[in-house]
Amino acid sequence: DNDTPGILVGESITVLEEGTTSDSIDVVLTSQPAPGVVVDVTVVLDGTDEASTEVVTISFDASNWDSPQSVLFTALDELVVDGDQISAITFEVSSDDADWDALSDRVRTVTTVDNDVAGMDSTDVTVDEEGETSDDIIVSIPTAPESPITVQVACTSDVAGEFTFISDEFTLSEAGETHAVTVTASDEIVVDGDQIGNCTFVVVDGPDEWMDITSDSSVTVLDNDVPSFTVTDIVIPEGQEDAGIIEINVPTTPNAPITITVTGDGSDEFAPQEITVVVDEAGTYELLVDSLDEFFIDGDQIDTLTFTITDGPSEWTDLGSEVAGVAVLDDDVAGIEVSPSVVVDEEGETSESVTVTLTASPNEGETVEVTVTVATDDTEFGVEEVVMVFDSSNWNVPQEVVVTAIDELEIDGDQSFADAITVTVTGASADEDIWTSIDAEVRGVLVLDNDEPLAITGGSQGHMAGIALVSVALGVALLGVARVRRNAYEA
Repeated sequence: DNDTPGILVGESITVLEEGTTSDSIDVVLTSQPAPGVVVDVTVVLDGTDEASTEVVTISFDASNWDSPQSVLFTALDELVVDGDQISAITFEVSSDDADWDALSDRVRTVTTVDNDVAGMDSTDVTVDEEGETSDDIIVSIPTAPESPITVQVACTSDVAGEFTFISDEFTLSEAGETHAVTVTASDEIVVDGDQIGNCTFVVVDGPDEWMDITSDSSVTVLDNDVPSFTVTDIVIPEGQEDAGIIEINVPTTPNAPITITVTGDGSDEFAPQEITVVVDEAGTYELLVDSLDEFFIDGDQIDTLTFTITDGPSEWTDLGSEVAGVAVLDDDVAGIEVSPSVVVDEEGETSESVTVTLTASPNEGETVEVTVTVATDDTEFGVEEVVMVFDSSNWNVPQEVVVTAIDELEIDGDQSFADAITVTVTGASADEDIWTSIDAEVRGVLVLDNDEPLAITGGSQGHMAGIALVSVALGVALLGVARVRRNAYEA
């Protein structure tokens, strides 16, 4: 017999991860074993994470020694970016027959072509300013690196402050592994519409094929801010600077400054009647209002100021106007002001004036009559009774009556007349009931007496006799008749 034991193994093979393809290697003996001899070939595959086989051992004997037996190998897609991998396949021969058992192992290879590439995915998110909601960007790698990778995140937005995020680095190492980055909307109270930002994830450490790989996620922030403004009403007293404050409340910030024009209808009750206010951020703005005193008895007046946005983004200028009510409390009361009582002197027959004005103005075209009467005789002083007429042009211009002392040459001492002059509103062309109901004002007159008794000097009583009537030629009127005894005059 010239046959010797031998084994024939097919060539090495290549399989693909893409589609997990398969290929086979045939094994056959080169000679027939003796009857009863079994030759086992054990298949040992190195690198079982790259390819697989279901065959572990094949057996040959005298009946099938020349029939090739196929060993099927199938690629495994292990989702690791590791390049093409070559795995050794060892065919180990064993038998109870020493000649066959002595055969050396045969080694072939299976090359697994890698279809895995480095890549990273991340999801988009939408968050809402209303309630400042949050959502997670899910970052994942579909394939595994040979060693962990480190990922950094950076987020930007055209408008600052739209959302916040967690910026810590994180690592990924397994295929399909994910990491959540939480994004939270910020309610910046700016009327800027929905904003779209971006988060970029970049690999900053790991195998070379992973370095600088990036993934972008969009972040949509739904704007809940709407343009609006309100104004407050005020009630103010009459005739006071900085009498009240109208508050202009702007709850949201415009994305460009707005101009609010304030206009009135020309009221003479308060100011300003026209002014502009520039608003560039949310807040409360104050408009100081001065009340004016027009001195008319017109009662409390209610007027308005209109606030209109005249310049700025269209969503603001499209807003309607707001109106603030301004109530001015009238402090003008119908009345007369009369100067104090007067003192006049007989010496030189001096004069003093009693002046009269109104406390408030009649309306334009209306008049008020004030009558001055004298309730005494004209022996001590003289006053002319007059009727004064006041209107809107002279209501606060004093009109006067003149009191003049009369030297009546009587030694009667100072004379006081408490109710000498009465000032009374006796008529009005309008609102007569109001004006004529004013209480009359009474003023007094004090007349200082300058008259003194006459001092008589001359000869002794022995030289005077009879009765003599002292002459008033000296300028003094005696209250009685002086009688003296007159004796014969001796030369």
